[in-house]
Amino acid sequence: MPLFPSLNVLGNAFGGCSPFAAVQQPAAPRRSVEHLYQSWDALEDAKSKTAAIGSEVAKEYTKASNAAQAKAGAIELYSGKYYAA
Repeated sequence: MPLFPSLNVLGNAFGGCSPFAAVQQPAAPRRSVEHLYQSWDALEDAKSKTAAIGSEVAKEYTKASNAAQAKAGAIELYSGKYYAA
């Protein structure tokens, strides 16, 4: 659905009092709503790429954290090892 009325609609509404009423222009090709705003598309692409990178970073962090915990062993809460860590 276009934002502005076509020239035919304006001509019918104003009954010939518009200088554009006699001009017949071909209808503009319809564009999908997703591509009306290229900045929106760029933002969505950036958000999806950022989410993908974030999930990869979270996986690597979890892997490194698990390796460090396995190396250090379990640390009992408020023990000397807890305060040293």
